[in-house]
Amino acid sequence: MCAAYTMISLVCLQLNLASQSVLEGLNACFDHRSEVFIPELAMSFKVNHEFTRFFACQNPVCEGGGRKNLPRSFLNRFTQVYLDALTTADLLFITKSSYPQMPAELLQLMVEFNQQVALKSVILEVVCYLLVNNSCM
Repeated sequence: MCAAYTMISLVCLQLNLASQSVLEGLNACFDHRSEVFIPELAMSFKVNHEFTRFFACQNPVCEGGGRKNLPRSFLNRFTQVYLDALTTADLLFITKSSYPQMPAELLQLMVEFNQQVALKSVILEVVCYLLVNNSCM
């Protein structure tokens, strides 16, 4: 008898916003139990590591919003890759590749507008952070 398997990829976004119970559940996938329990279904599922890949993303803790440092024992189960922010050239390449029918000048204006909004939101966050911290003193 021959069994066919499909590669399964699981992507966890903003992992450092996850509750402790979620992290513990994920940890059970990686240890000797190799299973995940889904409370909503009241069922456990075996994880076949040969055919399963986990990808997890997190933003820096300094961005706030309840982000926390993940335990080193948990992070050691992943290969950590640090990425820089996308440059203007990166964003233009992506938009031109995704929307080749749009005029390049319009895409350039859209990227510039997006970057200005992003910059102003970062400045606003810093000002709000300083105001909140100064009010606590």
